Amino acid sequence: MIRVENLGRQFGDFKAVDGITFEVADGEIFGFLGPNGAGKTTTVRMLSCIIKPSIGNAFLNGFNIIDNPLKVRKNVGVLTENPCLYEKLTSFANLDFFGKLYDITDDIRSHRINEILEMFDLYDRKDDKVGTFSKGMKQKLAIARSLLHNPQVVFLDEPTSALDPKTAKNIRDYIKKLGESGNHIVFICTHNLTEAEYLCDRVAVINHGKIVGIGSPSELRRSLWKGERIEIVLKNYNKTLEQAINDLKVVKAYIYEEPCLKVDIEDSATANPIIISSLVNAGAQIITVEVVKQSLEEVYLNLIRD
Repeated sequence: MIRVENLGRQFGDFKAVDGITFEVADGEIFGFLGPNGAGKTTTVRMLSCIIKPSIGNAFLNGFNIIDNPLKVRKNVGVLTENPCLYEKLTSFANLDFFGKLYDITDDIRSHRINEILEMFDLYDRKDDKVGTFSKGMKQKLAIARSLLHNPQVVFLDEPTSALDPKTAKNIRDYIKKLGESGNHIVFICTHNLTEAEYLCDRVAVINHGKIVGIGSPSELRRSLWKGERIEIVLKNYNKTLEQAINDLKVVKAYIYEEPCLKVDIEDSATANPIIISSLVNAGAQIITVEVVKQSLEEVYLNLIRD
């Protein structure tokens, strides 16, 4: 449903986005990660037909962003990082106004507004002015607005930014359900890497306007960190144990950070029995053994490192 071909945008001499190419499948939750100024927002603005690209092209649900911007806009919903709502209007009036802009007919609009307010637990506040809402409620209303016309592609820029943990979890759970429905693409720009790992089927990392990595979190981990790591919490550590570890060919590298011995290996199924047996024979008192994965944060930092 999204196909991006050599897409780029230049402002004067500055290349904000530098010829990026990728695809996003129907029903996918896709994360777009990168530092400030990397080109995330500019990419979303091009894909949602707010600005035109300097080079390249993109297609959303078969519509060309250059030749068919109106049809693209009808198929997308956008939550900006700092969404603007009309605070002197009620939540119902806000959605009614935007529903008219999206050409939702009178006979459908009222029902759809009530349905989506109910979905976001805002129905009881539909006649209250938005200026009386908390930040979390405003964020939910802004997401509701982006979904009002039932778009096939939803762009969410920092959807849980500055929200309290309970509200953030509710919004994450809703985004997850939206993706699992299979009827939408959810395209998330975020700095919250834990959230991206939980929500996203795949992620792309952009830096200096170029995509420097793309794939599922597990695929990116495998591409950057060959092998596995085990962490062994010990009650004791001494020169004898150090020598025992040092002598093992299955150990690629290790470091001891009290009380944990961190060991890099090729394959835990093969190496773990050998390592544990060797340590026990050398007098180790083992408390726990855990196979750990490299976090998406570590992958991300590796990818954006110059």
